[in-house]
Amino acid sequence: MRYASKLHFLLIRIAKSANGDLQLHPWCQQKAIVDYCNKHKIIVEAYCPLVRNLKAHDQTLVQMSKQHGKTTAQILIRYSLQKGWVCLPKSDTPSRIEANADVYGFELSDSDMETLNRLDQGANGSIVQAVKNS
Repeated sequence: MRYASKLHFLLIRIAKSANGDLQLHPWCQQKAIVDYCNKHKIIVEAYCPLVRNLKAHDQTLVQMSKQHGKTTAQILIRYSLQKGWVCLPKSDTPSRIEANADVYGFELSDSDMETLNRLDQGANGSIVQAVKNS
């Protein structure tokens, strides 16, 4: 079966699975796919929401974490939740797992969300590169 585009193929695959497991974080928001999933009531699951800690020293993120008295990971998890994504953070460290769950006592403001939204770099923000099939 031939598909019009790789995006179309991915959307068909997501639709068949009833959820979309996508790399999602402020630097890689995949807006077209997320919009499609939301429109078709497909649950959006965000994997790599903590960006594998590669952005822990990002100035915008650090400033926001200080402002809220939270870790950078908590800011990223809260961002995902407020976007309506099912957030799948990964950690093997018990103290981090506990801290990652402590994200319901605060909210990011509309201004905070917009600041994080502006970090989107599209495909360049991806930390996991898609396999190219020729």
